[in-house]
Amino acid sequence: MIADDLGSWAAALCFDDLSEHAVHTVRQRFVDTLGCGLGAFHAEPSRAARRLARALPLGPSDRRLLRRLAGRRLTRGCHLPEYATATPKT
Repeated sequence: MIADDLGSWAAALCFDDLSEHAVHTVRQRFVDTLGCGLGAFHAEPSRAARRLARALPLGPSDRRLLRRLAGRRLTRGCHLPEYATATPKT
């Protein structure tokens, strides 16, 4: 499958394998993405997405991810922790 081949190739890729142009382009896209995210943080679609995220219960894969991030076990039926949906004070 193409996805398997692409995944294997990406997993085996080392930083030294990348050209200077590729590194520069990735840095540009990364900074641009951060800028878009920060610029849209207070927009209504972003606020709506955070409200929705707070309202949804966690599924098994969400608990596994947050457990790894937080380094502790989460109980069934818990909701997103405050730090995952925090909004800056204005």
